[in-house]
Amino acid sequence: MSPLAKRRDRARDFPEGPGFFSADLSAGWVMVPEAWRALFETEIPAPCRWITLLRALPDPGRSRLCAAVASWREGSRSLDLELELPAGWVRVAAPPRGGHLMHGLIEDTTKLHHELRELRQSAREVQQRFDRASHGMAWLSSDGKVLRANLAELALLGRTSADYLGHSWASFHVDPPVALELLDRLARGAVVRDAPVVLRRGNGSELHALIDAEPVWRPDLGRVFQLQMRDVTAVRRAEAQAAEIAARLRLAVDAARLGIWELDRARGRVRGDAQVAALLDLPKLVTGMSVMQAVARVHPADQARAAEAASGALSQTTGHIDLEVRVLVGDTERWVSIHGQAVPDALGQVDRTIGVAKDITERRNHEAVLLKALETLQRQVGQNLHDDVGQVLTGLALSTRALEADIPERLKGRMARLVELTNLATQKVREVSRNLVPVHLEHRGVREAITELVKSSRHVLGIEGELELAPTEPETTVDERLHLTLIAREALNNAAKYGAGPVDVRFVNQGDWWTLSIEDHGGGLPADASRKAGLGLKIMEYRARAVGGVLTLDSHPHGLTVRCSFWRSSARQSSPTTGVTT
Repeated sequence: MSPLAKRRDRARDFPEGPGFFSADLSAGWVMVPEAWRALFETEIPAPCRWITLLRALPDPGRSRLCAAVASWREGSRSLDLELELPAGWVRVAAPPRGGHLMHGLIEDTTKLHHELRELRQSAREVQQRFDRASHGMAWLSSDGKVLRANLAELALLGRTSADYLGHSWASFHVDPPVALELLDRLARGAVVRDAPVVLRRGNGSELHALIDAEPVWRPDLGRVFQLQMRDVTAVRRAEAQAAEIAARLRLAVDAARLGIWELDRARGRVRGDAQVAALLDLPKLVTGMSVMQAVARVHPADQARAAEAASGALSQTTGHIDLEVRVLVGDTERWVSIHGQAVPDALGQVDRTIGVAKDITERRNHEAVLLKALETLQRQVGQNLHDDVGQVLTGLALSTRALEADIPERLKGRMARLVELTNLATQKVREVSRNLVPVHLEHRGVREAITELVKSSRHVLGIEGELELAPTEPETTVDERLHLTLIAREALNNAAKYGAGPVDVRFVNQGDWWTLSIEDHGGGLPADASRKAGLGLKIMEYRARAVGGVLTLDSHPHGLTVRCSFWRSSARQSSPTTGVTT
C-alpha cells in the first residue's frame, strides 16, 4: 500500500460526527463533517487532502485559516475563527494543543450571520428614522448627559451637535430643577408622558415643549433615557393671549356690572357666574340648574315671556334671546336685561347659548320718572290748550258769528269762511288737548280707544283698512292704555306718511298673550333703517317696554308690520268687534 493510501486510511479512523472534525497536518489529510461539506459549491470527499480543502476556500478565508493553523501548530494559541464559504458561514474552534494532530469543533453560523445582517440593517433603519424624525428625539445617559440628538431636536433648540451633545440636559432648561426631577423619575424606571418643560434656545428665546420619555436598553449604549420632544410654544403663546383677553373681558364685564350665563341646550340646564347668581338670588345657578327653575324666579307677570324665550332657545328655533323682565329678590322687585346668542361647536352644531345679564332697575326707574314728567308736561300743555287757547278760539268763533249780521253782503262769504276755519281750529285744539290729557281713557278700555283712533285716522289721514279686536279686554292701567294708544297712533301716522293703504289694525290675544299690530302695504323699511332709527321709533320701543312688552318691526317687500306683544290677564268680556272696515 502506498504511503498516500495509508495516510488516507488513517484519516478515516479519525472520529467523525456532527460538529466534529479531525486533521493530520503532517500527512495532509482532514476529515470534514458532512454539514461542512454541504457549504462548498464543489464536492468535497469525506477524508480529503488539506490542499484540496484550502483550494475550495475563497480568499480571504484561505489565508486566515492557514495563519491560524500555523499558530496552532506552534502551540501559541487556540484555533477560533469564522470562515465564509461559498454557501454560508462556519465557525472553527480547537484547543491549543499544538503538534500535527488537530481535533476540534465546527459550527454552521450561516443563520446567525443572516440574523446579524438583518439586525444591522434594522439598526441602520432605526438610526435613519431617528435622524429624520419630524419631532425632536434624544438619548440621555443615566447621569443626564446628551448622548445623541436628531436634526429636529437640534433645529428646535437652535444648536449644533458640538453645543448640545455631551452636555448636561438640565443645563439647557430655564428651570433646571424641573429637568432634574424628570431625570430622577426616569432613573426609578418611570415612563413620562406629556411633561411640560421650558428650554433655552441658542438665541436666548424660550422653547415650550412636552416631553415623552422612558428608560430603554441600547446594545451600543447600555441603559439610556429615550426622549421625544413636541414644540408647543405657539400653543402656550396662544393660551397666554387667550388668558389675557379673558382677563380683560372679565374686567370689562365687572366694570359694566354684567353677569355671564350659559345655556346647555341638550341637557336643558343653565349656569352663570356669581354676578348672575346674585342678581337672580340663585346661589345654585353657579353649579347649574334647570331652565324652568330659573324662569320661576321671574315676576309672574313676565314669566310667560321668559318661558317662551327659554323654550325657543331649548328647541333651537331662535338664535338669540333679548328680553327685559322683572325678578323678585326677597321682597324687592328688580328689572333685569337678558341677552344671549346661540354658539355653534366645531362641527357647526348649535349646542349652547351664551349671554349676559344686567340689572337695569335704576335705568327703568329713571325712565319712569322721565315719562311721568313728560306725561305731566303733556297734561299741563293739554290743559292750557283746552282752558286758554280753546277758550280764546271759542270766543273768536262767537264774535265772528255775531258780526255776520252787521257786515255788508259782499263780505258775508268771507266771513262764513272765517267762521268755518275758526270752528276747525277749535276742533283741532280740542283733539290735541284730548290726546295730551287722556281723561277719556280713565273709563274706557284699549279696544274702545283704538276704535276711536282708527275712526279719527280715517277722517283726518284718509286711512282705509281693516280693524280686528279681541272679544275681551286686558287688565291695564290708564298709563298703559295711553302707551298702547300712542303706539298705535305713531304707527298709523308713519303708515300714512311712508307706507301705502290699506292699513290693517289688529288688537288680539292668544290666551294671556296680547298683540297690537299695525300693518301697511307699502315697500317696507330700507336696509339701513335700523341704523337710522328716529325718535318716534325709540319712543314706541320705550312705550312697549313700559307695558312689559316688546316692539318688533316685520319688514317685507309688500309692507311693514309694527307689532307690540305683551302679557296680561283678560279683565272682562266685551262684545266682539272683528273684521270692521273703516
